Amino acid sequence: MEVLLLYKSYFLSAILFFCLVYPIYRFIFIINARRLNRKDFDKMKEKIKKKSLRFSIIITLFFTLFYGLKFF
Repeated sequence: MEVLLLYKSYFLSAILFFCLVYPIYRFIFIINARRLNRKDFDKMKEKIKKKSLRFSIIITLFFTLFYGLKFF
C-alpha cells in the first residue's frame, strides 16, 4: 500500500513538473527579453532561450521536490 502511495506521489510530482516548466520558462524569457533592444535581442536570442530553459528547469525541479514532499 505504501509503495502505491509513493508511486502516486512521484507521478503527481512529475505531472506538476511538466505543467510548470513552460510557464516559468516564458516568464524568465520575457523578463530577459525586455531588458534588451531589438538589435541586441536578435543577436542573443538563442543564448537567452537556453538560459531561460535552464533556470526554469532548476526552479521547477526544486519547487516540485519541496511541494511533493510536503503535500503529496
